[in-house]
Amino acid sequence: MDGNGRDKSEEEGFLPYDIVINILKRVPVKSLIRFKTVSKQWFNLLNNPHFISQHLHHSSLHNPFLLLHRSPPPFLPSSSSSSSSSCLISPNLLLHDPLFFQFPSPDTKIVASSNGLLCLKHFHQSFPLSLFNPATRQIHHLPLTLIHPHHSDYLGFGFSPLLNDYKVVKISVREIYDDEGHVVIIDESRVSRVQVYSLSSGSWREIDATNLKNLGLVSTSVTANGAIYWQATISSDPDCDSVISFDIGRDVFGVLKGPPIPPPSPTSFYYIMLSVYGDKLAMFRHFIVGNFESCSIDLWVLEHSGAAGESWSKLHSVGPFSKILYPMSIWGDEIVCREELNREELNNEHADEARRVETVLALFNPCNHELKKLPAFTDEHRYVSFNYVESLVPVNNTNHQQ
Repeated sequence: MDGNGRDKSEEEGFLPYDIVINILKRVPVKSLIRFKTVSKQWFNLLNNPHFISQHLHHSSLHNPFLLLHRSPPPFLPSSSSSSSSSCLISPNLLLHDPLFFQFPSPDTKIVASSNGLLCLKHFHQSFPLSLFNPATRQIHHLPLTLIHPHHSDYLGFGFSPLLNDYKVVKISVREIYDDEGHVVIIDESRVSRVQVYSLSSGSWREIDATNLKNLGLVSTSVTANGAIYWQATISSDPDCDSVISFDIGRDVFGVLKGPPIPPPSPTSFYYIMLSVYGDKLAMFRHFIVGNFESCSIDLWVLEHSGAAGESWSKLHSVGPFSKILYPMSIWGDEIVCREELNREELNNEHADEARRVETVLALFNPCNHELKKLPAFTDEHRYVSFNYVESLVPVNNTNHQQ
């Protein structure tokens, strides 16, 4: 057998090896798992790192899925009916197998997606974190961290091509307790400790994060080009849009300045959201004008960063338009967003009941402004979106090359 898992007897078969590979890399994972029982040669081939890499590359180019996920509120008991739910949408905007995403526990939150692997956080479980491949149904429960888990932790997950390794990052913020040991203050402006789990080593280790002092994390993570990013604030300059970066290959944190965004007008406000475009860090600037009268969206992409600073380019600037769209992520060349269908003002003294909003999830094309409704979920605010691709990548080692 050669280095690609090819038995010499295969050369005597009906098809050349390269043609067999070219066919099989186009086959869905569910079928490939069944093919493993055909023969020992096929079993070795389908478990071969070279083939797994080729199949992943083909799937990433031709079959990228959009994963929509709703996490349960972390404070609800595991028996609550408000469990997590997920939906997979194909490139032709059709719902994929609805039973595909049956998670190991109902109270599950997706942290991140990378090469077909999902990093999951479980509430009310003895295993708080795990890696899961929905296509192969393999799951790997991570060992407990060195530090007692905090509900205010910030998590990240991604792949390093440099090391051929997957890592989970856990950033803990300082908590202040009362005399009875209850948390009374969560100081999100103070990073206390950072731990990193490596799939290749199977263990956690604590790393230095002194350069994160006086930084506050204000977003979930995104992963691009071998790095994990979180939106951050600097206590000395709260108006500066900053980003914390973590180099997965070198275990090093950095702080990036956001693009040069002018302040909003007195009659508008904006918020920032991180995303990924073409394996580059992207940043949305979402402006809301007046009393939700109109909105506009700017999309910036980080071209490079280093000792000389950061270079951002504005890829799109759309609006203002009367529809209220809330950008969530980028799928291909389109923006996944929440669209407000109507806004009803109520004559009510209570501020939290002052307006009633119905929303749907949609795809927005920033080039031609086309808006396509996604075939799922109405009036849902707790859904988050991820790019996902089926793969054979194993969850218990890094025996593949991207």
